[in-house]
Amino acid sequence: MTTASSGTAAQLIFTTEGPFDCVIVDYLMPGLDGIELIRWMTDSNPATSTVLVTAQADKRVVEQAWSVGACRFLDKPTTAADLLRVVDHAVQRCRTIRCQARLEGDLRAIASSHQTMLQSSRGRERNGVRIVHYPLHQAGGDFLVTCPASESETLVLAADVSGHDLNAAFLSSYFQGLIRGMLRRGAKLEEILEFFNNVLLEEWNGQDSTADAVPASIAVTALWIDVRLRNLIVAVNGNPLPILTNADGFSVVLSSPSCPLGWFPGPATRRASYRWQPGSSVRLWTDGLEDLAERLGVDPLSVSFGLQFARDSGMPRPAWAESASDDIMAIAINLANPVEHLLGMRPLILAKYAKEDQQDVDTWQERWRRSLRIAIPDISDDGLFDILLAAREAILNALEHGCKAKQFAYFQAAYDPDARSLRLIVSDPGSGYETPLYEARPPDNFGTIHRGLQLIHAIARQVQLKRRGAEMWIDFDVKLADTNQEGSS
Repeated sequence: MTTASSGTAAQLIFTTEGPFDCVIVDYLMPGLDGIELIRWMTDSNPATSTVLVTAQADKRVVEQAWSVGACRFLDKPTTAADLLRVVDHAVQRCRTIRCQARLEGDLRAIASSHQTMLQSSRGRERNGVRIVHYPLHQAGGDFLVTCPASESETLVLAADVSGHDLNAAFLSSYFQGLIRGMLRRGAKLEEILEFFNNVLLEEWNGQDSTADAVPASIAVTALWIDVRLRNLIVAVNGNPLPILTNADGFSVVLSSPSCPLGWFPGPATRRASYRWQPGSSVRLWTDGLEDLAERLGVDPLSVSFGLQFARDSGMPRPAWAESASDDIMAIAINLANPVEHLLGMRPLILAKYAKEDQQDVDTWQERWRRSLRIAIPDISDDGLFDILLAAREAILNALEHGCKAKQFAYFQAAYDPDARSLRLIVSDPGSGYETPLYEARPPDNFGTIHRGLQLIHAIARQVQLKRRGAEMWIDFDVKLADTNQEGSS
């Protein structure tokens, strides 16, 4: 404990012998009064707790003391018990603030480490992997690992650690280092995921953890890409399922869902293998993007495209992305040629609808409208109207004539921003038309039940009917809002 006889002497001691946990300041002193001294100490070291003591029970003095940073106030005369209680509170406050400052420093250091790892992954993109990352937290959260496994094989792994505290940050860094180390030793995808699942269960969430602690877990999407064999191995643990799109814009959902790593013992993941065509690409994201899409009432693919297009075009982050409540990571991978940018059709919407739910078509149409506005903000109103009209007629036709009870029709939208061309793909499980009329534009006497098909042919640039009409590809030239003219490449 150190004492000073005046405010000026206290300043000297505070500067030369500090830092102090708690300083008790008299209101009336030679030189600086208590208010002025507390203001100076708060500016010099905000963590130090200051207590003002005075015999003048003046509301104005109390308000001044609070406003300059005092944490407690004591009247003269005071008791030893009151003094000890106030000092104990002040010391605990100071130590809490300093502990928080140290933790924030650690988090900033780990966040810097995460950014370095992410930049390292971007450095290995070879332009074939396009990453959009908007972190809301300093540590933990989403991260991406891209590692070559051989001359023709690459591992792309997107992950989301549960929580955003210091423990989550350490877990994230540990996992990233583990992946790279096991790959260098020749480990395969299943081995890596199985090993880390056991680490989480036996060490991180083992018997030493407290009863009320939230178990640590990691949601993972892993892609093992072999460009020589054009083979893709996919494993998903807790993340949204990735989407494979071919050069024509036709998309399929990859893999099947499984729980995050760290939840259950046993086989950590179920892998699936796919052969891909030249011109194909994959899109994946973490649950922060899916939550944002749900908040906006749009398809996650449209959010992914909107973020990717804004970044690749050098535009600022879209205003609608500001409503995100979690970290956002969206990744697009050019499988066909890892040294080139993504070209051709990009997926915007992928959905399926049950025959029994036709009455919800207005809700579906609104979701399509919002999704297209997110992805193509400069589309004209009349161009968007034509696209939605064709989409509505096509999906209702598929559900009515191509689906039986409890069957689904599938709806897709894809967009080529260079050619300003949008494609709708609507398919059903039916056998198509019984007559060969599906091979050409329906004539005027095709029948009233097929007037919707006549309308689609009238407003679209091109209509392709496949599988005797059970699958319909509808192409539009996207019209711009400013000129209301067809876009050009």
